[in-house]
Amino acid sequence: QHPEHVLRDGGGPDAARVVRVLNGPLAATPASAAVDRAIIAYAGSGRYVDAFAVSADDDLNALPPALLRRASPAAALDALEANVRDTGQLGAAFTRTSALLQAARLPMIAYEGGIQLESGGYAAPDPALANLFAAISRTARIRQVMHDALETWHADGGGLFVAKSLVGVPPAAGTSALFERIDEPVAAAYKYLGVLDYMRR
Repeated sequence: QHPEHVLRDGGGPDAARVVRVLNGPLAATPASAAVDRAIIAYAGSGRYVDAFAVSADDDLNALPPALLRRASPAAALDALEANVRDTGQLGAAFTRTSALLQAARLPMIAYEGGIQLESGGYAAPDPALANLFAAISRTARIRQVMHDALETWHADGGGLFVAKSLVGVPPAAGTSALFERIDEPVAAAYKYLGVLDYMRR
């Protein structure tokens, strides 16, 4: 029996609530699109699932760390905003992934999404990048970037979007989530406010 059938059949009285999901990368390049096609085709998996999940993060990974260290928060926000437009790198990846999944008759959902602002993604923690990302997260303009990321996601065929909501207990903080820390005032949580703006549109 196919694993997805086992999962559905093993749900007992809640079997109808089980949502079967494959996950893979955004089809940002021909190589990643080929990976997605292989995942869907493997043992006919695409016929047995209800959706396909991807990470829908906006980030600054296209910029070399040396360039980022010299960037102002305003310049970095320009790059993030350009990335989430339909013509931007992330917006184009949404469109390509959605088209691929529509051909497979699978909804596109985001198992995580938001504005990825973490210096730990580089070879070693970088204080300059950490300071830059903190400044971006605490700039009111990031509210509009978050709103626009959701707008582009849904306009390009995306469905359920699970926004990163992890928070740190003081003094720990994280700049990628909707809240940096558990005691952050809502009025200062600009990414969270951007989500609310989109939901109220």
